[in-house]
Amino acid sequence: MKKKTMILLFSLSGLFLILCALTFRPISNPQKDECSLLQGKLAKIKSDPKTKDIYLRLEDVDRHLYINRGLEKGLTEDRLKKLIGENVSLYVVNHWTLLDPQSKTGHVSQVEHAEEILYTEFH
Repeated sequence: MKKKTMILLFSLSGLFLILCALTFRPISNPQKDECSLLQGKLAKIKSDPKTKDIYLRLEDVDRHLYINRGLEKGLTEDRLKKLIGENVSLYVVNHWTLLDPQSKTGHVSQVEHAEEILYTEFH
């Protein structure tokens, strides 16, 4: 009985570690082929000076999109606010996590407007 209990505990511990790794893995060096393209009219822009993140909303898209540390990377809320009502293309990283299993939150890796790249993390 003790051997079965030890195997069960070991298996559950391993499963827990795998779930933690999948849940808390960072997004680093995203590539275009790892992203989904979202296109639409930019409806809202908001930034958070504390986290330096920039939050974006597209019309008719029910996702919370953000540019991680966008304010540190040279973007400004005022520059992007000029695009409200304009069509933009956003490349959003395909990143599943247990904290967001339906992928309602998306990390934006590239912003394009009128074929001009305004922001990119692609190298």
